[in-house]
Amino acid sequence: MLALLFLLMPNNSSYHLPRNPVDLTESRHASSMPGALKEDAIRIKVARDGQIYFSDLRVSRDKLPDLIQEALTKGAEKKVYILADARARYGKVMEVLSEVRVAEVEKVCFLTE
Repeated sequence: MLALLFLLMPNNSSYHLPRNPVDLTESRHASSMPGALKEDAIRIKVARDGQIYFSDLRVSRDKLPDLIQEALTKGAEKKVYILADARARYGKVMEVLSEVRVAEVEKVCFLTE
């Protein structure tokens, strides 16, 4: 019966989307950023194909200032953590950075491995 139970149990790992769609660049002299692990931290991901994610939600670039301001009104730290794929285009990352500046956030951290 036990063997039958294991055979019929569904594998839940195949139903989950990848949590981090970016391959971070490696850094030798990085410093720890424990604030990036907070639940309400503002994390923006730039994927290899240029897609932009606010937390785990795919968004367009022009929506970023509104989403950042909304997160700040809910009590998030006034710091943005950017996770850029190692192969993402520099111009796309700069577009995201300019939208962060439109949201009037001056503290920006780039996360690496």
